[in-house]
Amino acid sequence: MGRGEEMRRRFHSWVSRARKRQPALKIGMRVMGIKNYEGMELKGLLGTLICRDDEKRCGVRWDKLLTEEEDGDNGHSLEGKCEQGHGWWVLRDMIILAKQQDYIDKWEDTK
Repeated sequence: MGRGEEMRRRFHSWVSRARKRQPALKIGMRVMGIKNYEGMELKGLLGTLICRDDEKRCGVRWDKLLTEEEDGDNGHSLEGKCEQGHGWWVLRDMIILAKQQDYIDKWEDTK
């Protein structure tokens, strides 16, 4: 197994453990994307949970302006809840709580 593959395996193992330890996400919590979704590059991005439409979909205001991988479209405003281009609906299992510095440090180690 190469170094890159080993790092990916460790990261996915760490994410799995982090998910199991997480409290329920609430509006206003800081989150980190762990997967790209619907063409948006969300993996590793930080944002704030600003709304939910059910138990599975979360509206996140991302710190960085979003750009779609394929055609360059930007994010949206989550129906006026954040500035244009920073909002995106994601599934609950695509984000983890990012309030602890070691979450961010662990992510940086796997790049």
